[in-house]
Amino acid sequence: MARLWARFPLALFVLAFSVCQGQTAIPDPLPEMRYPPIARVAHVQGDVVVSFRQTPEGGTADVRAISGPPMLQGIAVENVKAWHFAMTSEAAVQVRRVTFHFQLSPPEDGYDYDGQPKTKVELDEAGGVRVLSVLTTGLERSKCPSAVEREVRSAVASDDFVELQRWNEVVRVAADGSVVWEQGTISRRGHISFDQAKSLLERFRTSNAWGLCGDYNQAGLMDGGSSSFKVRIGGREKLSITHKLNSDHDSQFYVG
Repeated sequence: MARLWARFPLALFVLAFSVCQGQTAIPDPLPEMRYPPIARVAHVQGDVVVSFRQTPEGGTADVRAISGPPMLQGIAVENVKAWHFAMTSEAAVQVRRVTFHFQLSPPEDGYDYDGQPKTKVELDEAGGVRVLSVLTTGLERSKCPSAVEREVRSAVASDDFVELQRWNEVVRVAADGSVVWEQGTISRRGHISFDQAKSLLERFRTSNAWGLCGDYNQAGLMDGGSSSFKVRIGGREKLSITHKLNSDHDSQFYVG
């Protein structure tokens, strides 16, 4: 019995060491992140799990998303690729995992926004990364829709589409799956499946999307330019534009 009790602390130490080894070390501070604009407009949030290996040089390798909303996976993977740790003599064998918790914090008045909100990134107590999109100061709204105009549109029709514009770059996805990308005089066309296109448009058939105001003025946009969001659902259109204060860009909003 004495010999058994003598071995118990050693076994406990080995177990604790194994558990610690399995935990994912996360660099602090973390690289900067910005909540994907299209995911914010579509009100997409949730957890993204990313796996990776830590290299002896302190970088990361074999970084890939295991689960989570597709609109949020890319930014999480790119963030892990930019991680850097202290150099280690250990070989990059053990696969580690980290969970990114993406969360939206809507304005107090209930309206969503299409500007450049601040993205707050912090470590949580469970060893994950919390990515919170919060409203920045200096955001002014106008031409906001009435309660009737904020109602969810009818079912997606064959000629519906969603279009996002930023600077001179425009991307439009139609209900039939056709995709058009334009940048200045350059134009490219592609195609996705009908189910993928319908799924995308359904994300914009929500009260959050139709509750967007028509005009947002934001002082100090990072790129100093404008962006717009346009969608047609059930034959009715909505346009919302965000631009820098004192910009020459016209602001528009309509429901047709």
